[in-house]
Amino acid sequence: MAVKSKQSIRAGIANKKRLNEDRERKLQAREIELAELKQKLPTQIKESRGYDNLRWALIIGGIFCLLIAPLTNGVSMVLGALLLFSLFVISGYADSDQRKKDEKSGSAKLKNRIERKSEDIAHILSMIKNTQSEIDQANIQLGNWDELKAEDREAVLAKRREQKRLAELRTEQGAEKYIRSLSPQGFERLIADLLKFEGWDAKLTKSGADQGVDIEATKRGTYLVVQCKLYAKGNMIGSPAIRDLAGAQARFPQTRAIFATTSSYSKPAILEAKSHRYLRLWNMDSIKMRFIRHMDQLENLPSGLKRG
Repeated sequence: MAVKSKQSIRAGIANKKRLNEDRERKLQAREIELAELKQKLPTQIKESRGYDNLRWALIIGGIFCLLIAPLTNGVSMVLGALLLFSLFVISGYADSDQRKKDEKSGSAKLKNRIERKSEDIAHILSMIKNTQSEIDQANIQLGNWDELKAEDREAVLAKRREQKRLAELRTEQGAEKYIRSLSPQGFERLIADLLKFEGWDAKLTKSGADQGVDIEATKRGTYLVVQCKLYAKGNMIGSPAIRDLAGAQARFPQTRAIFATTSSYSKPAILEAKSHRYLRLWNMDSIKMRFIRHMDQLENLPSGLKRG
């Protein structure tokens, strides 16, 4: 990296840090304003309930006056109490309706202000996060690992290790090393997945009941049987193993067969395979080729590349 380029990156980091510091101050101010607005909202509701209680007290008092007035045998008292009650009711309803309108309008405005303030805070937080991510990427580019948080630093290193591992798997040497590290059951699952990527509906047979077949598959009415052998390089497949697979193939008409191994085949085994129609041999080279071709699809499976 050129010196000028490094200087430019460092200047960019400094500018972004200043920008985030300004945003932090703005964020703090917005949070204080939001807290003050939220404190006002319960007060308004409480005052509104107080006005309603007063109105009902006046109404009940007027009704009580009306009820006891006839007992005094005073017509003027009755009329006075009735007029007083009417006055209280009319003024109480008028004031209450006006207060309700004012309080409703004020509460709605206050809630809108709270909502806008909350959205503003969320937007500032998002900008701070995005800018900090840009700062982290620039520090990684410069190799300033100490500037990163411990968890962020470990996440970056873990991602780089994984990228390096996947890059190695895309080479023939890395692919072969991975395939040979599998267990026999893991190797069978890998072959089944590779067949699925080529359009087959492949399933492993039950352990102990395969009768020389580890995988059964179908595709558009065509049936396929597969025998898998995870062998070392020098352990060649002989013709008897091919004949066993051919016997399983013969149980169903027009059935295709594949013998898949990490080893190689003896000449008699190759000749035996050629004598049977639709019987194909997969060695390490053909398996590696398919593995590298379908790497992206293998990664996206729920199990990823973990097959044991």
